[in-house]
Amino acid sequence: MTTLSQVAKAYALLLAVLFTSGAHGQRAHLPEVSLPDEIVVYGPQDIVVNGRARKCRPIAGDPLSKVNLSSSLLSQPLQQSVVRILGQGRHVLVPDDNPMTGPDVWQRAGRGLGQYVYHVMAQDRPICIGADAPDFGTFAQLRRVIDAKPFWGKRIRFTAWVATSSASLVNFWLSAARRPERIVNGGNTNNKPWGGDHGWTPVMIEIGPVNPKSEYISYGFLLRGAGDVWVYKPELSVVSENDPLRRTDDVSVFGNE
Repeated sequence: MTTLSQVAKAYALLLAVLFTSGAHGQRAHLPEVSLPDEIVVYGPQDIVVNGRARKCRPIAGDPLSKVNLSSSLLSQPLQQSVVRILGQGRHVLVPDDNPMTGPDVWQRAGRGLGQYVYHVMAQDRPICIGADAPDFGTFAQLRRVIDAKPFWGKRIRFTAWVATSSASLVNFWLSAARRPERIVNGGNTNNKPWGGDHGWTPVMIEIGPVNPKSEYISYGFLLRGAGDVWVYKPELSVVSENDPLRRTDDVSVFGNE
């Protein structure tokens, strides 16, 4: 009988396959995140990566970094809020209603957002969230919210690489929901407390089949408390019915657990 541990290891191998360069014997080209210590992610090909992640810094000229993120703009200091895009380069902080902005937009949302910094570059570049000493109860997230209809009846999988530096707590999630904020399919890493210092580590969440009652799909990651978290190659995909590791339940995996 296949144990849960064996399945988890198999998924870790799958993650390594998903993110290697595809050429036999070559190493994946993962971004350097500082420190010379080498960390190895084991898989069909060993992937050598660099050590602890550097500080997350905002990008000069980023229009979203110019938004006033003071919690005093909201009726409750720790109400969850989101930076909403108004068009024509205009953005504003408003109470969070999970706006559907599509697969090309990383929404900035959370509680006490003025205490966090973001770094979101062009496609295929690492993105990050960082904070020095935020108040208790605050968190910040980067997420995508997309239309669920194209995924009805299908299993979906969220994969990414993650690296951290002195992170209090990092969570990933993938969910299908309908308004008002009712989750009908969902998976997350809440049962896998994860933080501290890590080099590039694969993470995967799989859920489904997506319920036809769902209106939108949300996926992403959050930092609760202090530290820095970097994410590389975040991808959402449909799981083939012929996938040998296809599951019938929700599953989440960090690294080689």
